[in-house]
Amino acid sequence: MEAMIAKFLSHDKQTRILVLDNTSIVRELMRRQPLRAVGAEALATSFSLSCLLCATLKDEQRLSIRIQTSTAGRYFQCDVESNGHVRGYASDAVVDSGGNAAGLTELIGSRGLIRMTKDIGMGSLFTSAVDMPYQNIVDDFAHFFRQSEQLDTAFRYFYSGKPSDIRYSRAVLVQALPFAKDGTMEHWLSELDKSEDVFRTIGSDSEQRIRTVFGGADLVERQPLLLSCSCSKEALLPLLYGLGPAELEDIRRNRQTVEIACHLCGRKYEYNPQDLFTQGNDWRSQ
Repeated sequence: MEAMIAKFLSHDKQTRILVLDNTSIVRELMRRQPLRAVGAEALATSFSLSCLLCATLKDEQRLSIRIQTSTAGRYFQCDVESNGHVRGYASDAVVDSGGNAAGLTELIGSRGLIRMTKDIGMGSLFTSAVDMPYQNIVDDFAHFFRQSEQLDTAFRYFYSGKPSDIRYSRAVLVQALPFAKDGTMEHWLSELDKSEDVFRTIGSDSEQRIRTVFGGADLVERQPLLLSCSCSKEALLPLLYGLGPAELEDIRRNRQTVEIACHLCGRKYEYNPQDLFTQGNDWRSQ
């Protein structure tokens, strides 16, 4: 499952603009982790804004982003890499509750937190954590960059649909580069907000129409994104050892199946009695 980030640079070289349409990837996320409307919107928003940050990474850098709500155990985790590999999921506590809330403000709560950990290689990790005063994720991401990175950055997110039928998912990052003139951000955000309807269009020409919004900028690169995780049914098989030989034997006798979910991407794998039988034999041979 792929998407594409379009990277723009303003003609005066003072503003970086990143545009992403990841509708197909978000649809796949919703298929893997069924959530109620608000939980789905929170995951889609967190994931899409995190995907944009792929374009800010260099070499083999990785970035881990956690959106922690005010409720213990309820969070949204996103991991992105400079090579465009991305993944995201909601915690089990969110899935179990279905993300049941009246809106993002209620879901995030007054003690929400954005925590980002950057892996720049050679075992060097840098972590920053910033509060979420806006309680809507989009403005909170911008707040994070102003507080932690000291960069004038703004995000926009355009999302519509039900968890089972996502119509579109598009995200934009606008960032003033060092020594940008006063008013630079205001100009681009004004142009962007006046063209909001363009980002909400659906059709084969939607990408071309979006590009017309940035007439004062050059398209310098397109970076592909890939929804990716190294998990597999075989890789997760050892987790069955945690059940113990007696429980494995009971499940096999009753012809039950066991479901294991990857904690990185949320993908679920089912193991039938034959899988359990093999693992039971392996257990006894240890």
